[in-house]
Amino acid sequence: MNTPLRIPGRLGNYLILTKLNKGGMADVFLGQPLYAPMHWVAVKTLLPKLAQRSKFIAMFRSEGNLGMMFNHPNIVRTWDVGLDETGEQAIHYLAMDYVHGRDLGAVYRSFQRLGTPPPIAQALHVGAEVLGALAYAHTLCDAQGDPLHLVNRDVSPANIMVAFDGRVCLIDFGIAQATLDFRSQIGAIRGKLSYMSPEQVRGLPVDGRSDLFSLGVVLYQLLTGSEPFGGDGEFEQMERIRSAEPEDPQIINPALPESAAAFLTRALQKDPADRFATAPEMLAAVQKLQAEVGDPWDQPRMSAFMQERFAADVARLQGRVDRAREILLEEGGFDIPKELHDAPLDGPSLDSLEIVIDLDSMEVPDLRSGDRTLVITSREDEDLLETNPAATRAGAPILEQPEVVEPEPPPTPPVEPPVRTAPPAWALGLLVLLVVAMVGLGVALVIKVGF
Repeated sequence: MNTPLRIPGRLGNYLILTKLNKGGMADVFLGQPLYAPMHWVAVKTLLPKLAQRSKFIAMFRSEGNLGMMFNHPNIVRTWDVGLDETGEQAIHYLAMDYVHGRDLGAVYRSFQRLGTPPPIAQALHVGAEVLGALAYAHTLCDAQGDPLHLVNRDVSPANIMVAFDGRVCLIDFGIAQATLDFRSQIGAIRGKLSYMSPEQVRGLPVDGRSDLFSLGVVLYQLLTGSEPFGGDGEFEQMERIRSAEPEDPQIINPALPESAAAFLTRALQKDPADRFATAPEMLAAVQKLQAEVGDPWDQPRMSAFMQERFAADVARLQGRVDRAREILLEEGGFDIPKELHDAPLDGPSLDSLEIVIDLDSMEVPDLRSGDRTLVITSREDEDLLETNPAATRAGAPILEQPEVVEPEPPPTPPVEPPVRTAPPAWALGLLVLLVVAMVGLGVALVIKVGF
């Protein structure tokens, strides 16, 4: 039975207030940790229709395990991989950093409504921040120091968040291809078509240069106001991506410096060998352009822009949160700490806490009392710290889930072979008479035709 998550309500150790987004694999909600009520998280839940299959559960958990390994200001981190079994249906969820802002797609559309592309310096600032995140991810190693060879595979405006405090963050490494135990599951998914690299469209192996191509598409769109590989349908668009021959960006935006046009041309080369080789190399090129263009953007300037441009959005979200709190108070069925009502939307995320992991206690602490310890709530196994390097990072509670086993199909009843019996004697006689009659009829027809 598919029992939807109650909103507002409780999910695991989190108070869920409102839905933020819906994707093809999961829903995303705004939540507050009950153990740290002044902080905010984005809680992603696996869609019920997918939670019945172990393949998707494994992919979902893999996304969480991978997210726990990140520790970079421009990449959203995962703090908790959980399973709530309090209702009629188990709900798999991830608790991640909440970025209070809008995605880059919304920022771009706001300029479209004005009929102008974003300022060149602003677009370059976004590119530089994303490249910092990619440089970190592409060179990330496991606990033994072996490279993970991560490839995001979905660098697109929808996965680049611009916070109201001016930060720029990549929010989704869920389909990253990695040489981890779950690489075959994650690598099977594809990114958004408009931002794929030629090799990705062809289904060929990809490396970090594929992400750089995708970011080049994003920057082309920001700097020109046009998609480089748009088409009337998917087939036409895929053919344009394979050929990788975008229109000269200076024709679309004559205000674009020649050096910026040359930068985009190199970023969007068909052959990966002709592009920027690494994220640091591409970042150096962006920084050179920033110095040439001038008018520098930084986090405070981006923050002022976001708060002015999206003031109405902030108010709407605050209204939804306030209404959710009113409902909880009216129902009175959930004892909510006062801090859960007072926490502002621009409050801190969990990374501001100084947290250590306690394997001896199974109780969720109350951080308001001064206890700054998070616990592993479903396993008392010290070996976890050796098998999962993310568990040793402060602030990353690991919730190991029980092994998911596909239900065995019901046994198929054996099929008895058909019993063959000899036909009765009268049936054989009848058959002989029919054969003789047919032969006689044939002979008569031959004689008649002959004469």
